[in-house]
Amino acid sequence: MEAVEIDKISKIYEDGTQALNEVSLKVREGKIYGLLGPNGAGKSTLIGIISGTVSKTSGTAKIFGLDNSKDLQKAKLLLGVVPQEVVSEPVFTVFEVLDFFAGFYGVKKNDRKKKIDEVLEALHLGSKRNTRARFLSGGMKRRLMVAKALIHEPKLIILDEPTAGVDVELRTIIWNYVKEINKKGSTIIFTTHYLEEAEKLCSEIAIINKGKVIVEEETDKLKYLFGETTIDATLENTGFELEKILDTDIIKFNDNEVKIITKTGNESYYLQKLATLGGLKKIEIGQPSLEDIFVKLVKA
Repeated sequence: MEAVEIDKISKIYEDGTQALNEVSLKVREGKIYGLLGPNGAGKSTLIGIISGTVSKTSGTAKIFGLDNSKDLQKAKLLLGVVPQEVVSEPVFTVFEVLDFFAGFYGVKKNDRKKKIDEVLEALHLGSKRNTRARFLSGGMKRRLMVAKALIHEPKLIILDEPTAGVDVELRTIIWNYVKEINKKGSTIIFTTHYLEEAEKLCSEIAIINKGKVIVEEETDKLKYLFGETTIDATLENTGFELEKILDTDIIKFNDNEVKIITKTGNESYYLQKLATLGGLKKIEIGQPSLEDIFVKLVKA
């Protein structure tokens, strides 16, 4: 079953700005799905439409088969959303905030304390359980926002830049907990500007630019479809007509050093060609990163 199915969603704001232009994508149940794009690409608007906080101009958005235009309240009970902006509770303690949200999402009263304790421990918030939320540091407030969204272990978790502006330690804490929730069956959708996070965590990725999805694919396949691999070789001998031998014009060489840039997946062809030259002293292969592919596609 699809956790999320977006079909030709468009969003035009009152001032005429078109944030989304017939966006379609599918998020399979149980996956960790990355929604990437430059600032202003439409990511937060799309997340708002999925979660029901932003109205769409046209198209349909379904959450586990529920059309969120018709069954929004039912769909919301399946959701846990961590917005980009930090929202502070002015009066209540950390425990009281989590107790309220657990009750709101239907966690039984007898089960709440145990569940709250688990979340506090996982996010290293235990020492702040009786602290009023408004007195928390920025990083602690971010942890509380994550805890609020995940307290009921929702089927679908949406995180909009959850690690923006936090230190490496907190990023690790948040992602470790999110991965544990995912192992229990929850589907994760998140946006991030830390592309190494997306590359490490996501099984599938969509890249949005100027309100359109320019690619949606499994993370590993992106490299083979759009990546370029660099082969650096040092040869014993020089004087070869390398362009003819290697059958490519994407080549640079200086004395006995050769650099080949080729589509990812073609490495073995060029390695065999280089091996026939003899006297091969050294070979280094550089694989593309998700950041390389992102920059290439967004600039295209």
